[in-house]
Amino acid sequence: MPQNSSGHGSSDRDRIKNITEQVDEASSERAERRQARQAHMKSLEKRRKIRARRKLRSFITVCLVCLIIAGCVLSVMLLRSVRSGSNHDAAGISAYEGGDYEEALKEFNQALSYDSDNADYLTHIGMAYVGQKAYEEALGNFRQALDSAADERQKALAARGEGLALMYQGEYEKSQEAFEQALGYAADDKDIQADVLSYEVQALKAAGQNEKAVDACTKLISLSDSADRRVMRGMLYEELKQYDKAEEDLNTAAGMSRKDYSIYLSLYDVLSAQGKKDQAEAVLNDAVSMAGSSGKDCFYKGLLYCRMSDYAHAGEMFDKALDKGYEPALLGKGQAAMEQKDTGSAEKYYAQFFENESVDKLSPGLAARACSQYAACLIEKGDYEKASQMCQKGLDLNDTGSEQALTFNLIVSYEHLGKWEDACNLAKSYTEKYPDDEAGKKEYTFLQTRV
Repeated sequence: MPQNSSGHGSSDRDRIKNITEQVDEASSERAERRQARQAHMKSLEKRRKIRARRKLRSFITVCLVCLIIAGCVLSVMLLRSVRSGSNHDAAGISAYEGGDYEEALKEFNQALSYDSDNADYLTHIGMAYVGQKAYEEALGNFRQALDSAADERQKALAARGEGLALMYQGEYEKSQEAFEQALGYAADDKDIQADVLSYEVQALKAAGQNEKAVDACTKLISLSDSADRRVMRGMLYEELKQYDKAEEDLNTAAGMSRKDYSIYLSLYDVLSAQGKKDQAEAVLNDAVSMAGSSGKDCFYKGLLYCRMSDYAHAGEMFDKALDKGYEPALLGKGQAAMEQKDTGSAEKYYAQFFENESVDKLSPGLAARACSQYAACLIEKGDYEKASQMCQKGLDLNDTGSEQALTFNLIVSYEHLGKWEDACNLAKSYTEKYPDDEAGKKEYTFLQTRV
């Protein structure tokens, strides 16, 4: 029994052992399969991440390529846009310099269509409007340019333009503020400073503020001395009756520019005002004896002889100038005739000048003086309608040097035409601009009784 029991127990143990081993083997196989599955999953996950990274890299690469291409295209388009705008701006400047303000506006606006905030283009548009005497439109563009300006130079030029538009509107005080603003912006640019100061002198003189004009002119001379600037200040000193200072400036100017005959005319007036008759005559004699023989030289020598009341020699000089093709000599012949009370001949010479010569081709100063002389002649002849037209033509040239005489003659013309209200309104503004002109005051007082 025990043996049977023992053998029987051994058999059970062996069976249990086998079963246990089989279970362990099965467990091991399951573990191995699980590990294999896990390893496979890890491998799949790794390959998935690699593929994802590759896709991401490919996507990023494509994006970068697209961005580079887009950047290149944008750069090319921007370059073409800038170039196109610049080309239109250059064409506008060329038209402006030729006096074709309508074409200039067209080109400048085309340039602006490529760069709507370009302060230079806006300023150029403003200057073209000034050329057309459309001052309100000009001011709008100058102020927009000032807001869009990227640097001090652009701000200075925009403020300068604003000052010009205001000056030509007769807003002298406001124009001076704009010019001062421009000078502040142009603190490091002597060229812009000099340009702005030259206009500020004109505005101050037109406003009757000659002392301030002298100060501005002195600043201008300190930047760079020249004969023109010395003459400018000398004539301002003459207006202030500071003849000794005027004489000094004009003598300096004559030394700088020996053949500028206009200097000698001014110097003669200054010396005469001081009672220096012999010196004054010597100046004119020296000037007419200079060697110049061009049409322009003969014209100015004729004016010098007029100042000497030597009308025979004056006529010879004017005729020589005409023979050389210098048409403004007709103005000299007209002036000489007026001084000799020969209004009929004077009218003939002035009419011939305006028939032969395009005023637009002359400098604004010479053209305005021509209009002023002809208007004065027409008033003497009693042709007030034509005189008023000539005065308006001269005023449209915006020459501050002739503005006072043209405005006064326009008032006289309106008065004789019975345009009392127009004459009175103009006389009121005239006395405000030129408060020291006694003739203007009397005219305004008289006209107030007629409206």
